[in-house]
Amino acid sequence: MALSASSHRRFPCTYAECLQSFDTYEKRSLHKDIEHDYCLRCDIDFANFEAFLKHKIESDEHIVCPFCGVQFESHDGRDAHIRRAHPIDHQIQCPWKNCDRIFKTANTYINHIEKDQC
Repeated sequence: MALSASSHRRFPCTYAECLQSFDTYEKRSLHKDIEHDYCLRCDIDFANFEAFLKHKIESDEHIVCPFCGVQFESHDGRDAHIRRAHPIDHQIQCPWKNCDRIFKTANTYINHIEKDQC
């Protein structure tokens, strides 16, 4: 027996303020990745960008720039990006609430993050 158009399964967006629904789970995931603070890799919804960025920085599943949230395939790629895109002549403050360290270079900041010093 064929399914009628009215019985076709829909996948509603999981964000309360969003009323969209989709034909497939994959289309819904792509929508959430583009329109919301959603981690496609981990399939987790976040209330805001700050929470999403914190997840990406803390998760072992992600290699991200802690300044802008850009994701990388390797630590070397991330480190090169930080040196190139984020000026080393500025003071870099660690973004974690319990850490008040300030760094003069991207290298010292990267070492701080990689050694889990905060």
